[in-house]
Amino acid sequence: MNLRLINSRFTDMLHQGQRVYLNGKDLWMPPCSYGKDREGQWHVRGPYGHAGILQPASDWNVTEHDDGTITVSPSLDMPGTWHGFLERGVFKDAE
Repeated sequence: MNLRLINSRFTDMLHQGQRVYLNGKDLWMPPCSYGKDREGQWHVRGPYGHAGILQPASDWNVTEHDDGTITVSPSLDMPGTWHGFLERGVFKDAE
C-alpha cells in the first residue's frame, strides 16, 4: 500500500513495509520488506525491488521495536533506484 502525504512545500512518498520471516532456504522478499536471517543479518528490499543486506559490522544501526518493526539509520541508498529511510517499518523517500 502506498500512502501520500501532501504538504504545501513538498510531497513525500511513504511505503508501508512488511516484516518477513526468512526460513533460511527461501530468501525471496517482496518490495518494501525486511527480515532477519538465521545468522542475524537483516535483509531489506526497497520499494522498487532492489535488495541489500545490512551486515552486523556495517555503518547501519538497526533498532528492532516491540511490535516487530525496525528503524534503520542512517538512510538506505540503493543507487539508481531508491534513497530513503526505514522508520518503524515504513519506507520513506528521501527529499
